[in-house]
Amino acid sequence: MKPQALLDINVLQALVWAGHVHHARVVAWHREWMPKKWVLCPLSEAGFLRLSLNRAFVSGEATISILRETLRRLHAQRSCIRIHEVPDPSDPRFDPVWKKVRDHQQVMDAMLLSIAIAANMRLATLDEKMGGLADRDDRIICIP
Repeated sequence: MKPQALLDINVLQALVWAGHVHHARVVAWHREWMPKKWVLCPLSEAGFLRLSLNRAFVSGEATISILRETLRRLHAQRSCIRIHEVPDPSDPRFDPVWKKVRDHQQVMDAMLLSIAIAANMRLATLDEKMGGLADRDDRIICIP
């Protein structure tokens, strides 16, 4: 497996927003992980934009132009890799994940895991329950 970690939406939120309850925890992990590569994809970026525009999740005056500039700054970091392909959820390679999906709240998790599987990397998350969807035990990095 590649020494790369696809960032879950919750990790991206906590990394960017200083007021996030897990900001310090994610920043500390990110500093340690940075010699390796961390990965963004269209799905995690769209989730970040969506939640960051929701006043229930982020206080302040975030605008789409500020958020898009934030993504551009993240993309410019040397340790950031962007992958653009989002796999077909009906692809049999992802059956071990999708067979465990029980409700609508797990769909984004399953898609992000499918992206990680397709790219042969791990998924970094704050969601301890996501390990239950993984195709293998070492697929998930649950940030301590």
